[in-house]
Amino acid sequence: MCIRDRYQRRVRGPGFASPSRLQMSLPAISHRSRVMRVYKSLLVTQRNWAIDRDVFNTEALKTQALFRSRASETNPTIIAAYVEEAERKLAHFRHPDPYILPTEFGGSKYMRNPAPPESISSDDVVSRPHY
Repeated sequence: MCIRDRYQRRVRGPGFASPSRLQMSLPAISHRSRVMRVYKSLLVTQRNWAIDRDVFNTEALKTQALFRSRASETNPTIIAAYVEEAERKLAHFRHPDPYILPTEFGGSKYMRNPAPPESISSDDVVSRPHY
């Protein structure tokens, strides 16, 4: 890992991936990974839109039932159509202001108390009296 990657990971957060790295990894993901990613994204989007936890649970059960009903399909073209349909719905219903965990990048507590710079954390600076 080069210094630039470490800097970007520290500044932009651990979940950040550069566009070139993301484009390289997309064609290589398996079908199962793609379906799982869409399923999880749908659940997160439903959570962002839900007014109450009960509403989210009801919608999550509907989504789970839909995915389980289509799990026995073996025709690759139909499966690809199902996944593309789910991705279109996901893009359509994406929340404009999604919930971000406070400690994640963009959250209210992200980098609130960053570590002090290396230049002032040496032993001779710490041992001096502070007024």
